[in-house]
Amino acid sequence: MPSAALRAAHCLSTGRHAGRRPAAARGIAYCLLAVALLAPAGAAAADDCLQQIALQPGRSVDVVVSASRLLIEEVGTDIEYRWNTGEDFTAVATPPDRLGFDVLAARSPTLTLRIRGGQGGGQIRIGSCLDDADATFFSGLAALQTRSLEAGRDAARAALPALTYLRRWPLDARHAGWISSAHANILTSAGENNAAETAFLDSSRDWQQAGRPDRAAIALMAAGDNASRANRFDVAREWLTQARDELERLGVTYYALRSEGSLCTVLARGGRYRDAIACEERVIARWNTQQEKREAAVREISLANLWLTEKNPDEAQAHFLKATEASPFLPPLLRARLAVSLGNYRLSLGDLSGAAKLFAQSAQWLESNGLPAEQANVDLKLASLARLAGAVPEQIRLLQDAQERLSSKDDPRRTADIATQLSAAQLQIGEAGPARESASLAARRCAAIDAEDCRSAAVAAEIHALLSLNQIEAARGLLDDLESAHSLDALLALAEFDLKTGRYENALARINVLRTEPNDGEGTVGLSILHARALNHLGSREQAQKLLEATLAQQTTMAAGWQSAALRISARSRLARVGKELFDLVSPDADRSISRTDAEIVERTIRTLSARRLFSGLGESHLDPDLRKRVSASLLGGSSKDQRELLIALTNMASRSTTPEAATGQTEAATAGLQDSDLVVIPLAGVERFKLILRKGRVDKQCLELPVERYYELVERFDAALDGDNVSVSREQAAAEDLFESVRGCFDGMPSPRWYVVHSPGTPQLPWEWIAASGPAAEEEPVVINTFTVPTRQTQRLRRPRQVLLLDLDMPDSAPLPFASGEIKLLVQQFDKLGIATRHLRAADRPSDTVLAELSATEVAHIVGHANPASFGQIYQGLWYEAQGEPSLLTYPELVSTKVTADLIVLSACGTRANEQRKYGATSNISEALIAAGARHVVAAGNPLSDTAAPIWTRRFHEIAWSTGDAAVASKQARAVLRQTLHFRHPKFWAGIEYFAACTDSAGFTAGTNEP
Repeated sequence: MPSAALRAAHCLSTGRHAGRRPAAARGIAYCLLAVALLAPAGAAAADDCLQQIALQPGRSVDVVVSASRLLIEEVGTDIEYRWNTGEDFTAVATPPDRLGFDVLAARSPTLTLRIRGGQGGGQIRIGSCLDDADATFFSGLAALQTRSLEAGRDAARAALPALTYLRRWPLDARHAGWISSAHANILTSAGENNAAETAFLDSSRDWQQAGRPDRAAIALMAAGDNASRANRFDVAREWLTQARDELERLGVTYYALRSEGSLCTVLARGGRYRDAIACEERVIARWNTQQEKREAAVREISLANLWLTEKNPDEAQAHFLKATEASPFLPPLLRARLAVSLGNYRLSLGDLSGAAKLFAQSAQWLESNGLPAEQANVDLKLASLARLAGAVPEQIRLLQDAQERLSSKDDPRRTADIATQLSAAQLQIGEAGPARESASLAARRCAAIDAEDCRSAAVAAEIHALLSLNQIEAARGLLDDLESAHSLDALLALAEFDLKTGRYENALARINVLRTEPNDGEGTVGLSILHARALNHLGSREQAQKLLEATLAQQTTMAAGWQSAALRISARSRLARVGKELFDLVSPDADRSISRTDAEIVERTIRTLSARRLFSGLGESHLDPDLRKRVSASLLGGSSKDQRELLIALTNMASRSTTPEAATGQTEAATAGLQDSDLVVIPLAGVERFKLILRKGRVDKQCLELPVERYYELVERFDAALDGDNVSVSREQAAAEDLFESVRGCFDGMPSPRWYVVHSPGTPQLPWEWIAASGPAAEEEPVVINTFTVPTRQTQRLRRPRQVLLLDLDMPDSAPLPFASGEIKLLVQQFDKLGIATRHLRAADRPSDTVLAELSATEVAHIVGHANPASFGQIYQGLWYEAQGEPSLLTYPELVSTKVTADLIVLSACGTRANEQRKYGATSNISEALIAAGARHVVAAGNPLSDTAAPIWTRRFHEIAWSTGDAAVASKQARAVLRQTLHFRHPKFWAGIEYFAACTDSAGFTAGTNEP
């Protein structure tokens, strides 16, 4: 063999290929030369020296070795070998399973072989006539295939050009079979299913010509599997049946049964679930007869999934248990599939945290071993979890990740389903245009594969989007496509169209026959909302209110059963949707008065949606340090690359159980009821209308009503001004004055000395501090107190502390705050004057548990640092600090589950944008987390703050707060001191500084407690 040819064969093992650089192109030429020379030199000789051995499980076989090297090839089993007694056995590890091969250098006259545990019998071929060319060829091909299949899509695509080149060369039949098999397997690893199917058919032909009908039938089976994935069931059935029959004839039992199992899968994919169940039971019985524990477990997983589809969780559980017993014999890819299936089972029981943990395991196993289709499957399962939890931003990103992993040509049905789900999620966050585009794309893909159920779901999604865009006639043009559809989505789309076009009785008739799954929160809420709208239009407003209240209670109870704080907070977006519908149903009398019944519904709704109620009875929870590091890095990168880890990390924060005594903090001392002059301001953003409800004494009035779009536009304008954007401050000042007049004119003798502004999830808040400062005279400016429930009593006065914790969250290495140290120094001086001790704690490089524990135990805390907005979804709000020189996030779920007993927390950090609530759901700010955790009083900002201004307003706040005991007045004075300076008069510096109070509500929740 010429040395150049040896060098050429070696290029297979290095993975060089044409197109990288000129040297690589020359390497390919050497590869081609090697194959051409190998044909006459090695092929015949190797076949003349073949030894075929049948192995039985539990037995070892000794093979006498008379050559310096051997080609070992598995057919239908995984082989382990060793050269000397006392050595560990080594596996033939070249993928795919049970078709491995390798070149072994002889180290002993005897080679001992055995079958790996959990497997039945199989065959092995040993070739002992290898020359240098053959040895280099097979070693290089094994290394290339192993590296490509283990490293996944990118490595596989890098190897494809070399293999494609080789396949164009006039190869002998034996080498053509090996090359085409490697090509087909690597295409599968790259996610190129259509191309892989063609390559498997070519491989089947090549192996047939090489006199290897066993490998030819196995390749045909693989082509049939790919046709099945593409929903070409008739073709798949033909090829799989042919492969099964040939393999049975040849005695390759393992792959014959694999073919039979694939035929069961074809039945399931075609919707013939009962036939598929019977088929799986037959195959499992045969696998057990063959002592194939691993493969029996694989089919048990499929059978369990079928029983889940048939709504029989008990049968599913029985088969999952059998599969789990064999899990020690499963490789990572199959363990990942088992974890996904068990996650589906946990989801069917409503156990979202349990499902998240299983999906997390699957994602970890697939990280380096998974095919694109498998990884996409985990993304889709996590998207289902996010949907059930109401975490729409996470759901969208996960669906987009899955979409990127799959080719629409290779897997049109699944990519169509993804686009349909994406459309529904986009519509939930108000992106009707993109939602229509996604639905239209799904419909085109479904039409291409002639799948009626797929198309009806896509058309229903497009109708929902069109109706949201008020494109009634365009929606009408699609109705015929849903005439024969009976799915929930299709019937909901028809009912929504009936409502939009005034056919209320027709809509109600459709809705009355619809039912949703018990754990399908999104479906339940959607159906309930349409039902309530139909009832209201038909004059049954009270019945509509009762229906929505019942839905809200049921959904809240379901969320309260989750032991993950992250899942509970994610559910608020869905709960807030029901709240919006209830707010729309509030109806004033002729004199603008609100009935006591409607007022009580508003109070109950706000109380139900409050974080204090949502997190009742929740124990403390903390992120694992490694997961915190990955979450923080991904958030800072602004990328959803690690979105699986983000959702998994936070949903896995199952809170430790706690007794009511442990959950209950200090209760608030008795306080007097509200003064008759006090004003309760209740902004309510419904689906269609914004309503401003004011309560004074025992009277409730609707003092302003706007189209909700007009309200959102107003919120965004104020928000832009607070962000410091280049907007007309005079224009926003005029809007603030108009709003003040709306309040002033609602009752006689206004304004009141104190405004209690109620924050409700789903209602983005206007800067009421700015509005209150827009009165005709400074002396008439009321004090603003923000609350998260409708208060019935005055706020408690501050208690003078013995010591104040100055919690320094500055990040000197990554995002320093230049004035943080100056702010703390001035505060130390201020507290010294007041006779209050201080403790300065730098959080950098302290464990997160320590930081949270310090916050939990303090009387009063003043926190300096950075806050994280809700742009990745509300569960990623939180406070940044530095760990080992890298930013690290303390998340909202951790803050809200920390048992706080502080009388006051001052948060000198940037806040969450108000208008993010519209896109990212019922955003909850950090102040609410601290109030729900037990703090009585919180001062924080709802907008980006100036680091330069912080020392000024914070020092003024503490000066007034500890001399008067009134945090509301102190906050007003802190804003005023900025307005009186030359540089900080702009509202962006002062209007977002807010005071929040944990007021006692009418349901018996007291400040500082998570228990009713």
